[in-house]
Amino acid sequence: MDCVRKAALVDFDYNVGLGTLKTFKNTLRFFECGDYKQAAENMRKSKWFGQVKRRGVKNLCMVESGSLRL
Repeated sequence: MDCVRKAALVDFDYNVGLGTLKTFKNTLRFFECGDYKQAAENMRKSKWFGQVKRRGVKNLCMVESGSLRL
């Protein structure tokens, strides 16, 4: 996984906590197999996404594209 996607995952972990992150089994599996589009889609469907607003949009763009540009 590249540095940008790792940064997005670390930020996601910071927001939800490690215990909650571990419950995102499908999302983590998509990260592991490199299906970043599906990982981002699962994150988009989560309660977290509705709570973090612009931060969530930025993280999902980072996950989908591997770029810091929106």
